[in-house]
Amino acid sequence: MYVTVKTMMAINEFYDASYDEVHMCEDEKVVAESVLAVSSGSEFLFDVYETTDRGFKVSDDLGFSTKISLVMAESDNPRDYYCFAPGAWYKQNEFAPDRIIGKDLDCEYFWQMETRFTLSLFAMQNISSG
Repeated sequence: MYVTVKTMMAINEFYDASYDEVHMCEDEKVVAESVLAVSSGSEFLFDVYETTDRGFKVSDDLGFSTKISLVMAESDNPRDYYCFAPGAWYKQNEFAPDRIIGKDLDCEYFWQMETRFTLSLFAMQNISSG
């Protein structure tokens, strides 16, 4: 959920939170519910989505602008993620030789020059959240 509130001084205040509950209705609508309260006391109730052949769309959004983002679960532990960097890192580097950077996941940092990679790509996937 994401809300922008313009104050009396024309300053934008930003508020965001996760949904409290998500469930599928019989009419193929997905209802994601939560109430987001802002400092002025206003409360906003969110959101109804409809499934389509291509995925989903926001419905009942008249007069509002919807922002959708998929957020990964956060963790400081590299063991919670599968990582991919071409030629340097794959999953948990369990198949890499012992001398390779990133083999020891107990290290605090893994420094590498970005010019070392043929492709400028790095991907992460939280193992628990996907």
